[in-house]
Amino acid sequence: MTNITHEAAVEVMDVSHLLKHVVEHAWILLIDALPKIIVSIIIFAFFVLLTRIVDRAMYRVSQRTAEMRAPVVHFLRTLVKTVLYIIGAITALGSAGVEVSAMVASLGLSGVAISFALKDTLSNIVAGVMIMFYQPFRIGNTIRVDDIEGKVTSINIRYTSLMAKSGDRSIIPNAKMLTETITIPAANPNKLSEQ
Repeated sequence: MTNITHEAAVEVMDVSHLLKHVVEHAWILLIDALPKIIVSIIIFAFFVLLTRIVDRAMYRVSQRTAEMRAPVVHFLRTLVKTVLYIIGAITALGSAGVEVSAMVASLGLSGVAISFALKDTLSNIVAGVMIMFYQPFRIGNTIRVDDIEGKVTSINIRYTSLMAKSGDRSIIPNAKMLTETITIPAANPNKLSEQ
């Protein structure tokens, strides 16, 4: 019985010694990594601050832009914030000693895969941004695209809505609006022929 108690005591001491060694080793690793962790936190905080400054500036710009361009500015604000947060996180992780090259490569491959999957949607969004920025037509204009004619009732980031004289509503993808010929009928055709 004494022998069993002695063996149990030795095992407890071995476990205790091992646990003490693990804690000491973890403490040393933490002390060694602490400067990198602090630098990483500072870098990420910098990117958070930078993102807020850029977002506020873009918000002020959106307040001064025409109502039609507000969705474009909102879309760009969201895109810029997302990109800055991702860059900040990757930079902070890299400064902490985390291997980020595989992460960057997988983000790149994911981006390519997503862009192929959302090709039509992305082309409509890009076309919508261009339409809202360059304003080849405005809400209230009567336009004709292919064989569809109507009054522009809304311009969204993905599509443009036309209301025909008959009351029919047509929703046209912005990519088509950008690639097809758009005719804007003259307000007073007789006046043009007199000149």
